[in-house]
Parts: sequence; C-alpha cells; structure tokens
Amino acid sequence: RNLLQREGYEDLEAVLQEGREEGREMGRKAGLQEGERKGEVRGKEEGRKEKAVEMARAALVEGMEIGIVAKISGLSEGEVRGLTEG
Repeated sequence: RNLLQREGYEDLEAVLQEGREEGREMGRKAGLQEGERKGEVRGKEEGRKEKAVEMARAALVEGMEIGIVAKISGLSEGEVRGLTEG
C-alpha cells in the first residue's frame, strides 16, 4: 500500500511538472505573438511618419508655406520647420 501511494505521488508530480512546462511554453508563445504584433504596429507608424516627412520635404521644395505643409502632412509646424533646417 505504501508503495502504491508513493507511485501515485510520483505520477502526480510528473503531471504537475508537465503542466508547468506546457504553461511556460504557452506563455512564451503568447509573448512572442504580442511582440510581433507590437513590432508590426510600430513599423507601420514609422512608415507613415517617413512618408509624411518625404511629402513635406517635397512640398517645401515647391515653395509651400510651413503651415499648409503641416496641415496636409499631419506633421507639426515645428517638425516641418525642422525639415528646413536639416
């Protein structure tokens, strides 16, 4: 009887260990997915910003006023002014 109890306990420990390992793996995968999602969002935001800067530079070269360039590009007037200084 004592041997059976010990074997049952060892089986329980093995099941618990397996559950912990599966939980860690699930957490790792979820973390990777969240990181990828955030990276995509960040990349898209940076791409939009780069496009706005390119468009603003082109508009400034054509002689458009800073206020108008800011309005159509979505950049602040300060950001547009910064493009003229660079």
